[in-house]
This record gives sequence, structure tokens and C-alpha cells, in this order.
Amino acid sequence: MFEKTKIVELAMYLPLPYVGAFFANFGANVTKIEHPDGGDPLKNLDFNVYKTLNKKKHIEYLNIKDNNNKNKLLDIVSNADIVLNGFKPTFLKKYGLDYETVKQINPSIIYISLYAFEKNTPLENKAGHDLNFVSLSGIMNASKIVHTPFPFQMADMVGALWAIIGCLYMLEKRRISGSGGKIDLSLFRACLSFFPFFYFCEDNGKINEGLLYGNYACYNVYKCKDNRYIAVGSIEEKFFKRLLTLLDIVFDEKSLYKREEQQNLIKRLEDKFITQPSDYWIDFFKEEDICITPVLDKKEVLKMLSNWVIGRNLEDFLLFPFYNKQE
Repeated sequence: MFEKTKIVELAMYLPLPYVGAFFANFGANVTKIEHPDGGDPLKNLDFNVYKTLNKKKHIEYLNIKDNNNKNKLLDIVSNADIVLNGFKPTFLKKYGLDYETVKQINPSIIYISLYAFEKNTPLENKAGHDLNFVSLSGIMNASKIVHTPFPFQMADMVGALWAIIGCLYMLEKRRISGSGGKIDLSLFRACLSFFPFFYFCEDNGKINEGLLYGNYACYNVYKCKDNRYIAVGSIEEKFFKRLLTLLDIVFDEKSLYKREEQQNLIKRLEDKFITQPSDYWIDFFKEEDICITPVLDKKEVLKMLSNWVIGRNLEDFLLFPFYNKQE
């Protein structure tokens, strides 16, 4: 679909390299620029992740502080459709590689910048990583695991998805108007966009009281006899009542979602699930459609997915969640 699209990736680590990987997977010609001294630092953090994100790109090793290299990069950019910029707001301007300069040699360029923090704010020139954005978002405190980093890159991936949306929006805009343009994004603001329920829930509503954060029995995680866990997401009344009925737990329908009754309900469910190992409960609920699943580790997930994607590429299945797409 994007076979004629040329992208220059000026970025490291995860967010924008994922954007480049997305477009490369769908046929775009992606040139990734790396510093000749070591390249993308992601190589040293985890080479396999680096390889997965960049296997379909052309890598150019250029020190943009050198004028000859900068001119070579400008030549590449002059024939590009999209530039992905992952540096601080003023960094590329020092070397004549900012949007205002690039558009002079390529008026149709689409310039997508993904910064750490929003421009024109006190933090605009501060560095940051996923943990910093999530900690500032308020969601880490609400999640009750404030004492440890999340084992996934929430802000990075949300920022990547918004950058992809920005690219697609600008490509369509250019198709209609003939002109390029720029979009500035920040990882912190992108992170905020993923929690509308958290920020805008009613003061007296169930979400504000912690329905989604472990304060309610119907939406919680329970330990089993083998120290494994079962996730219960039975928010809807019909699901929750069915769960309690199956477990022989007597309940008062009028009190199911009362805040003051939740600790009692949670304790009763804890006492029930701890009596049997997780495999027992998985089998017990296998014919029921009431939002109950085991808590799997990474090896178990990969084993499960391998059975789903026979004849397909597991990496693509994990990275690009399109299915049944028709070219």
C-alpha cells in the first residue's frame, strides 16, 4: 500500500522506530539514520527488540554534526515523503534539519515530531522515558503498584500510535491539497489521551471509586492454591451474578455494587479461589462466557499464540494487529 512512500527516521529506542516499522511492514521505503558511533542505543538494551523493529529498514550511519553528512542527509530528505523526528525541540534546528529548513528544499514534506514533553510548557526541553510519563499521568498512583515500574511501555506505544495517525492524516491532507506540513506530538500528552475515563469520570461514579483499579470484587485478580492468579472482569451484573452463583456464594442483588460491600465480596471470592489451583478454575469456567481468564506469563502467551498463528509470522502478529486485511 505504501510502496511509493519514502520515510526518513531520525529517532532511537521504541516509539518512532515502531512507526517506521509499521510503514516498512506495509511496503514503505524507510531509511533510518543512526550515529556511526554505536548507532541506536536500543541495540545495547536489547538487540533482538532492535532487530525486530528495524529489520525492514535501510540503515544509514551518519554523524549529522559533520557538514558532509548533513548534506547527504538533506539530499535523502529532499526526496522523502515523511520525516520522523524523535529529538528534543531545538536539537535538529542547530544543524539545519528542522521543519522550517527542510520544507525549503522539499515543500511537500510531512514532518512528524514526537517529543518527550509538550512544547511551550515548563518541561518542554526535559528528557524523559516511559516511566516518567506514566508517573506524571496519575495512572501509576491509581493503579496501586506505584512502588514498581510497569513491565510495558505504555506512553511509548501510545505516542507511536498517535504518530502513525498523524502520518496517515497528513498523507491524506497532502493528497487533497498538494502541500505538506508538520505535526508536533509529545509522549506525555499521548499518554494522557489513553485515560479519558480516569480524568473525566463523575465524582460519584463507580469508575472514580475505583471500579477499574481493584476496589470492586467484580473486576479484580484472585490468587489460587498454586500461587497462580485468575483475572475476573465480570463488570456486567449478569456476568457477576452468574460467577457468584457458580461459586455458591450467596449475595444480595442490591449490594453487589455498593462501595461499602466490596471488601466483604472480595474476601469471599479470595477464600473461594484459594481453595483450588488455577488449572482447576480454568477448566471450571471453560464453558462460561463471563470474562474470566488466567494470568499468563510470557512463555505461556507465546505458546498460546504459536497455536493461533500457524503459517503466519508471529512477530508480525504481535507488532501489527491487523487481520483479514485485503490488499
